Amino acid sequence: MKPNTEFNLNVRDIDLIESCMRAKINVLTTERFGVDNPSYINQINKDIREIHDLLGKIHHQKNFYRPKDNYVGG
Repeated sequence: MKPNTEFNLNVRDIDLIESCMRAKINVLTTERFGVDNPSYINQINKDIREIHDLLGKIHHQKNFYRPKDNYVGG
């Protein structure tokens, strides 16, 4: 048996996943300020970096809409 590598997610699903990941980053960041254990702080930082990296992967796979006519911007 091999893992499923194709997922059928809609825009709302992706938005919900991103929102949950940002909420988790907020929880971890808040928790980090109340911790005195350096190894636990390092683990929290690692978890935050991992979530940021995943958010970046999702962002770079998006196709942003750009009007064909009269588009102003990058």
